[in-house]
Amino acid sequence: MSKTFPDHHRLISLTVRCNKVIGEVSEPYKRRFLMSQKDKKPGFSNPALRAMGIPTIRLPSRNWCIFWSVLAFGIGGVAYDKYAQRKIRAHYISMIQDRTQEAQDVYLKSRKLTVFIAPPPSDFLENSMKVWRRHIKPVLFHAGLDYDVFTEERQGLIRYEVAERIRKLRKDLLETNAKLVQAEEDARWINRVRAWWSPKERLTEEEIEALKEKKWRDEFSYNQVLGVYYKNTNSDSKSSISEDTMVNDASLAGGVICIGRGAYKEYVSGVMEGVLGPLDPPPKVEDELPKTESEPESDPENDSKKGPPPPYITPEQYPKAPFPQELTDNIVRDPETKIPAIFQQPLLVVRLPGISGFTQIPKRIYRFYTARYYAEECYKAAMAMVLQHSRPFNPETDLQLAYDEEIYWPKAWVKRGEEKGSLWVQNVVGDNRVLSRMHIVEPK
Repeated sequence: MSKTFPDHHRLISLTVRCNKVIGEVSEPYKRRFLMSQKDKKPGFSNPALRAMGIPTIRLPSRNWCIFWSVLAFGIGGVAYDKYAQRKIRAHYISMIQDRTQEAQDVYLKSRKLTVFIAPPPSDFLENSMKVWRRHIKPVLFHAGLDYDVFTEERQGLIRYEVAERIRKLRKDLLETNAKLVQAEEDARWINRVRAWWSPKERLTEEEIEALKEKKWRDEFSYNQVLGVYYKNTNSDSKSSISEDTMVNDASLAGGVICIGRGAYKEYVSGVMEGVLGPLDPPPKVEDELPKTESEPESDPENDSKKGPPPPYITPEQYPKAPFPQELTDNIVRDPETKIPAIFQQPLLVVRLPGISGFTQIPKRIYRFYTARYYAEECYKAAMAMVLQHSRPFNPETDLQLAYDEEIYWPKAWVKRGEEKGSLWVQNVVGDNRVLSRMHIVEPK
């Protein structure tokens, strides 16, 4: 009689039941797997690839296709925009590159421009400098023009700089005119007779040698022993001069570039202040209240951080201010350099593409992918400055140049500016007596 093992039978029955349960649970997954294998597209395959163990090449899933499409579109849009910008820059540079191939006298200095750059409202100066370095400077560089860049970190610096240059020019002109009057007075025949009757003193040999040595020191220059002037026989007969001194029309001399609506406002205000304002600052209005001991003394470090002084004249005083007699010539030239005044040189205004605000995000994205259009606008403006395409200033329209830039200024910043009386949030005011002497560069 065979022996039975109840535990062994129980184990076998338990195993059978487990397999049955597992089969019932895994049946839907098997069915899904078979259906997926049946519906899966064959894709691309090759016997050689299969022999090497490379699986069949198929397209990724729908979600992956969407992801890679969006990623390729974003990167491709940026890459194409950068490529278009390089192509546009190369096109405009090739149009003016022939100017640098022309022979030029070593004694002739190229035309010099003045560039004023201001930061956008509630933004950094670096954003404005990018516009200068990327879109304007390359054209001027390949055209062989010289330039002087003036930047401001605080409002009012450009206005004060322009006004101070014009005031210095007026003082030099008045001083030169006074010297001419004195020279005419000294040249009269009475003074000549007095000089003829006056005893003449003879100089000793030591005094003559001292005068010769002083004259040699005054006339010596390192240009005589260095550079292109070394061993040049014509160095004594010629001296370096600028192209701006040889023009008979002030609109063909130099040039001024204002990058940003704020810089343009300060430039116009500085011109009005320098031409129509007084030469000396007006007296400060001090309070009659005595100072107490508790009031702290002024700190030199804090004083250096303060902004420029207030304007010498207000826009309400422009019509009543007399026009300076020393600036009545058709071309006002600097007595030393003979270069026309800065306010008579052609002016170019370049708008900044700054835009802020949460609701403006779609427009910012569009501008980011179409920056080539703004780059071409800047290249055209720089080209017009190089080719000197200027016209007389029109007060009705030219005072509103780059006005569309103000539409996107932060409203909170504009409100604070109105409370503080900022020049940037005020309307541009000019006098026709001064504006009629200005010229605007107009891209074609």
